[in-house]
Amino acid sequence: MNITYTKSKSSINVNIDGESFIILNSDGMYSALAEAIKNQDMEAIKNATSIAHFMKTKSEGMLDLIDGEVFLDGKPIHGSLGQRFVEFINAQIEITPLINFCRKLRKNPSVSSIDQLFGFLDANKHPITKDGNFIAYKKIRNDFKDFHSGTFDNSPGKVLEMPRSFVNEDPTQTCSTGLHVANWSYAFNSFHGGSGIMVEVEVDPADVVAVPIDYNQGKMRTCRYKVVKVINTPRQEKLVVDGERIMASGPEEKEETQQEYCPSCDGIFDVDPVSGELLCDCDEEEYDEDEEDCDECPECGEEGCDGECEDENY
Repeated sequence: MNITYTKSKSSINVNIDGESFIILNSDGMYSALAEAIKNQDMEAIKNATSIAHFMKTKSEGMLDLIDGEVFLDGKPIHGSLGQRFVEFINAQIEITPLINFCRKLRKNPSVSSIDQLFGFLDANKHPITKDGNFIAYKKIRNDFKDFHSGTFDNSPGKVLEMPRSFVNEDPTQTCSTGLHVANWSYAFNSFHGGSGIMVEVEVDPADVVAVPIDYNQGKMRTCRYKVVKVINTPRQEKLVVDGERIMASGPEEKEETQQEYCPSCDGIFDVDPVSGELLCDCDEEEYDEDEEDCDECPECGEEGCDGECEDENY
């Protein structure tokens, strides 16, 4: 393999066995190529001259880019999900989370479930986490229990699971057994009206079982998910790292406070970050400022009586 290259302020021109590649300094491959040239690593130089080479090497042969389409184990990843690999490389964003997603996806025992998940994520553009899971949503009661049975605790941090064999894998059975999660629109607008609270959940792609066909990619059945936190708006970013955004298409969210449910007040309240106490209303003693200043007569109940009512009774 014969490799030569020339470097300028704006680009690197690489020639591999007579084939030329021009990598601009704005290209996602530029930094990898520059590092490979610095180390005189000929194989790395070759891999960094194209997204296809880079993707195949980075994924240890699991992924291929052919004619602009991404393939996982020889099967195309349709829609925007596959395109995310190219977008991330061009934007110089680490693609390891997407590779982790594909590795977990491989563990899903159902080819049909995998195809349905591609459709769900393509339609809803849900974020993918550093570990390769994806974000979805669920509406629950104010006490963090599910609406259907009232027995599943969906408090932040909880992991809910059931045997996969218990979950109905038939997508034509639209309402059936399983742990349900959804996109924001379905969970917020179509489920129990305006009651309840919204939580963000994290789902392993290996645990997806079915996406019902008549909800416009709105919800799915899984055998396991983790509740992340109470949330008021859907996430807009394409990738979530350690729970925080690194690439956003919307405004940054303010830091969210920890919240818990108070059964006495029947509401969600902030938790004091220092004391850990629930900042609810039930601990506040009701107090009427006018009550102490009121000289109410114990006999007639009138203010300012000064005992005159007793004189009237005689």
